[in-house]
Amino acid sequence: MRVETEIYRAIARLAARNLGTLDEVIGVYARRSVAVGEVVLGRSDIDLHAVIAPPASLDSESALLSELARRFARMKRLAPCLGHLDVSTRRELDAWYREQPFQWYRDRAWLPLDGEEFERPRGGLHGSGKDRILWWFFWAALLLPKSFRAGDARTCCNLVLDMFDVYRLYVGSSDEPLSRAALVELWSESRPPGAERDSILRAYRRGFRGHRGAALVPLYRESLALHDALFAQTAARLEGSASGTLASRVPPRFTGRTYVLVDVESRRALDEALETMRRDETVWVLTEAGLKLYLLHRNPWEHRMLSAAGDGFELVPPPRSAFRQVMQRFLYREIPRHYGLCGDRRHIGPLYAQTRLYAAEQLVAADGPDLRRAYRRRYGGELLTDGSRQEYFRDRYPVVCRIIDEARSSLAGVGRRGAGPPLQPD
Repeated sequence: MRVETEIYRAIARLAARNLGTLDEVIGVYARRSVAVGEVVLGRSDIDLHAVIAPPASLDSESALLSELARRFARMKRLAPCLGHLDVSTRRELDAWYREQPFQWYRDRAWLPLDGEEFERPRGGLHGSGKDRILWWFFWAALLLPKSFRAGDARTCCNLVLDMFDVYRLYVGSSDEPLSRAALVELWSESRPPGAERDSILRAYRRGFRGHRGAALVPLYRESLALHDALFAQTAARLEGSASGTLASRVPPRFTGRTYVLVDVESRRALDEALETMRRDETVWVLTEAGLKLYLLHRNPWEHRMLSAAGDGFELVPPPRSAFRQVMQRFLYREIPRHYGLCGDRRHIGPLYAQTRLYAAEQLVAADGPDLRRAYRRRYGGELLTDGSRQEYFRDRYPVVCRIIDEARSSLAGVGRRGAGPPLQPD
């Protein structure tokens, strides 16, 4: 075992033992690079997953999560390489992997650190699971511009490999999780050899040590080629066209973004677009096919913003099934737990306000004020999720959990519009 992996696993075990002293914690496990032994010292994160006993009530669950958050935050101050902590019961984890199978593949492996031995349940790509893994594709694609601007070729390469992983799973070339070392070899062999591809492969094998950024543009070009290749394999598509530069505000927080749509074969236009993206953190360089996939499988709510952007956007609206599929992605308690433990809690309020309104009346907000007005009109208050971690888990998290249960019932056809007592605003 490499020394880097031994060091990271030792830190992970210390963190797991601290979390495992809580009676409700059944076990703690490492995922991803630490679990599969692909650690790069100082650059990899330690991602953990705690399995807990089913809480007796929302109040007891909130108290447990607040204590886990307190301990994990303290440990992160001592060991900044600690990354994310996710929390599930066994039953929740089974649903998480079965209904959102990309999570199983993205985690790649589990390494027991403390508590019970536990074999993680396997997800599958049957039925709608195939389309649901496209969420993972755009998780990577959305992170790529930031790493490109930072000149971080290693992270860019890992993100492109995640995108390639989704592609090879989608087309059915394999349904087994692969290490990044195996993925990069498979990726290199998937297209005719070329100087740029060979240089990326050599840089990867050296861990991008001493790399001066020469692979950044070729890596981004590979990501755009994957958008187009994936689009060619999909059956469901948005009809119409989009081109040029498109201004948008991305729901549910309505942050500014500019799409610069390019043809991957036009080297000069692509280089100019990437230089614009390098200088402006709001710019995302994409192909038309990539934008169509993104609006259908990642953020169909944004179609309304782009429709108002002006010339160059003539795509038909996504079907209702696209909204339902994306909404289902958020209907797990792991999501608000994740953001409460180590993410941006401000994201949770707008996300679940929009989710709740769409489940209740198929409303798509036009902007932030419109979202707040609509939520206040229907529910009598705002869904606030800022404040301290303790406030979040004590006061806000239980409300979000009830919204998740309500939306699940609505999507399953159990609830009817206007049926049942309204939830109290927090």
